[in-house]
Amino acid sequence: SQKPSLYGYTVLRREVERIKRTQRSMNRALTQMDASAAEKGNPGKFSGTGFALTADGYLVTSYHVIQGADSLLIEGRDQQRFRAEPVFTDVAHDLAILQIKDKTFKGFGRLPYSFKRGQSELGEKVYTLGYPREDLVFNDGSLSARSGFEGDTAFYQISIPVNPGNSGGPLLDDRGNLIGIISGRQMDVQSAAFATK
Repeated sequence: SQKPSLYGYTVLRREVERIKRTQRSMNRALTQMDASAAEKGNPGKFSGTGFALTADGYLVTSYHVIQGADSLLIEGRDQQRFRAEPVFTDVAHDLAILQIKDKTFKGFGRLPYSFKRGQSELGEKVYTLGYPREDLVFNDGSLSARSGFEGDTAFYQISIPVNPGNSGGPLLDDRGNLIGIISGRQMDVQSAAFATK
């Protein structure tokens, strides 16, 4: 029988030590980057629209807006920012209910809309507000179908231009009643957007 060469073990040990040093160096660099991002208050890469359900800090948005986020920062009027946490999610209906968990939050005050009971009518005028960019964007259109993508009856199809960032915004009728939450658009059909009822 032959004994293995000590030279091979020595070379392997040096290589392992070199890998460990490189890994420690990378970990230090990542820790410094994380600390730097935390100091700057990095808001992350996710954005969308949400709106108040109750005056005391419950909000609603689309689930896909918060999906994968490790923390949520809500920006309101006058660039006020509040931390929020999901309290309910429904992936099938693309819904997320959030609650503001910030001691500095004093409430929204009276909500300027009510919730419609029952179905909306085909052809009814509808409106949306959202933040596909830094400014608030208003759009109007009509209810083009009482069902959503592939006939899903939990959604409406609407003829309103929807852009990334509109998701989670309110869909209102001409009396100011909330009738849905903007969910998304069909990529292969121009002006075909969907809202969760």
